[in-house]
Amino acid sequence: METFFSGLELDWPFFDDENPSGTYNLMRVDAVVSNPPYSQHWDTENKEYQPRYEYGVAPASKADYAFLLHDLYHVKPNGIMTIVLPHGVLFRGKAGKDGAAGESEYEIRKNLIENNKIDTIIGLPANIFFGTGIPTIIIVLKPTKKTDDVLIIDASKYFTKEGKQNKLQASDIKRIVDTVIERKTVNKFSRVVSKDEIRNNDYNLNIPRYVDSSEDAENYDIYASVIGGIPKNEIEKYKAEWKAFPSLQNDLFKKVNDSYFELNCHAEEIPKQVRNDNQSDSEKCHAELDSASYIKETVLLNKDVKAFESNYKKVFEGLDSFLKEKLITKLKEININKEEDTIANNLFEKLQNVPLVDKYSAYQSLDDEWQTIAVDLEIINTEGIEACKKVEPNLVMKGKDEVQDGWKGRIMDFELVQKMYFAQELQNIEEQNRKLETKISALTELIPEPEEGEEEIELTDEQKKQQKKLNDEAKAIRKEITKLTKELEEKTIKKIEGLTESEINALLEEKWILPLCTSLNEMPGKVVDDFISSLTKMTEKYSETLVSIGKEINQTQKELFDLMDELTGNEFDMKGLENLRGILA
Repeated sequence: METFFSGLELDWPFFDDENPSGTYNLMRVDAVVSNPPYSQHWDTENKEYQPRYEYGVAPASKADYAFLLHDLYHVKPNGIMTIVLPHGVLFRGKAGKDGAAGESEYEIRKNLIENNKIDTIIGLPANIFFGTGIPTIIIVLKPTKKTDDVLIIDASKYFTKEGKQNKLQASDIKRIVDTVIERKTVNKFSRVVSKDEIRNNDYNLNIPRYVDSSEDAENYDIYASVIGGIPKNEIEKYKAEWKAFPSLQNDLFKKVNDSYFELNCHAEEIPKQVRNDNQSDSEKCHAELDSASYIKETVLLNKDVKAFESNYKKVFEGLDSFLKEKLITKLKEININKEEDTIANNLFEKLQNVPLVDKYSAYQSLDDEWQTIAVDLEIINTEGIEACKKVEPNLVMKGKDEVQDGWKGRIMDFELVQKMYFAQELQNIEEQNRKLETKISALTELIPEPEEGEEEIELTDEQKKQQKKLNDEAKAIRKEITKLTKELEEKTIKKIEGLTESEINALLEEKWILPLCTSLNEMPGKVVDDFISSLTKMTEKYSETLVSIGKEINQTQKELFDLMDELTGNEFDMKGLENLRGILA
């Protein structure tokens, strides 16, 4: 059964209020955002005479280009439109092939390129829309475009998994938006493609033709796999890291020949900085470190790696003061919609001369925290700073009903207030919890669970007495925990409701600024850890060679033959052993 979309049958009329007789003007808009149904049937009859379809009529079996042309027709000359479509619109059909249906899509695509309407094509990850798992694209079109090239972006590898769905993170969207605004070529992500190149590809816009976002294939060097060593070309893949850490390559590797290296820990003398301090001096000189430990120790102790981490800290030294000034001191002046971008620009500026750290990872750290900050700012903006002193019921769902489960701060988290002002009370509760765990552990030891199929153990009178004592003590501890918890809750409520201005500022700094600064300060360590992991993986590829395996086999064979030489038996036993030796030799 065919489905037809009547929305494409009639154009968008704009009736003039001053001419109610039925005359109308064409509706023109500044921008269109469109996500039409994909590849649906539509009625193509007489559509070739409509100005909406001046670049061609989409085939009856696939209305994708019909929606695109319909939308584009209504965009003002200086306007913009974006439309989400399946990948097929980029390459379906070819002149003289695939029948009239395929040829019509080819012609529309060709006309859009030649008339300079397609600005950008963005490939999205699969499974980001509910209801369909297919990968999709965004096409950005402009009726009047200043450039005659097309920016092609492959963002299909940038997403995070949330349940069964893939999701674009804030940093992924920021990366795409920045690339579109700056219209730049980024390795394995984007390319500005000339019209001539598209012509040479016969107007095929399939993204992999222009942007190769695939991961490099894992290759194995035959010589290194047989003889040993680490290929020079694999070490050279880390040019950015060697540039950032100039002395590290020589610390890690020694040259075997023009094409191969090996780890310095395979030399007789181990570099002093990675020796085990528990070993004697003579042992240190001849210690055998495994490759993973050697790489980790050498990288972490390298002077340039230390300088990298130290310089990063210096770059971000004043960040907490900057954030405090922006978010707390000037709280009443904040433009919530623009403040995240202002802070992001400050982060990007700081990271401009910092190697290896991805600025979009930093942006994601900011956005993760900004979700909380923005909500709090909205509340304060609406209700005033007094919202920081409010306590309200903590409502939770139990079955179909909403019931109260304690209290919570309108803005100030109970846990945060308790950590800052009631550390001793928290410690007392923790101490009682440890006592309770001890009693429960003692009960478990006194009455062990029977094994499957075994009967329950009969307790002696002494065990019963001990069991009752432990249960009574545990009950008393639980009662004390409940009492202390209730008292702490009451103290927390009273504290929040009586917060001073300076205390509010201190708590907001702890809630908003500390987590962000902590997350950002962890980034250089993650960069170094990832590099260590990559180097370890590279070296472990060639840690076991065919030569070493052969030597191990020969050694095992020799040990077996030595054992066989010690065996005794009758005439047939010895003949059997001799035949076995011949088979193994």
